[in-house]
Amino acid sequence: MQVRWMIAALFAVGFGACAPAAPPPAAAPEVAAAEAIPRFVGQWAVSEVLCDQPAWRFQPEEVSTLGEVHCAFTEIVPQGAGYAIRAMCTAEAPPAPYQIGLDMSENPRAMIVSGGPWMEPTRLVYCAPLPSD
Repeated sequence: MQVRWMIAALFAVGFGACAPAAPPPAAAPEVAAAEAIPRFVGQWAVSEVLCDQPAWRFQPEEVSTLGEVHCAFTEIVPQGAGYAIRAMCTAEAPPAPYQIGLDMSENPRAMIVSGGPWMEPTRLVYCAPLPSD
């Protein structure tokens, strides 16, 4: 009797292994949120008057300015209402590592950039999304 039970159990387990695999679980909200476009992406200027030719272009992985600064982001860490960014920047010199802070706590259409190759914190206003090329 025990042998039959064991054979039946092995038989059931064998057929269970052939059942279709369960679909993978949906992505966790944290993963989806991490893939969203960061708030800093877009065209920015030091004042609304200068938005007709915004000098700052923030992309998800870099920033460039009309002043010949280019920074490639190597790490972006959301912090409170902003971001802490490690970057390699070229600013009238060979590339060098920098820490850049983006503070968006003032309001959603303003951002303070600190660190990086810029001498002092700079307040920027949002002008427009990046143009689609």
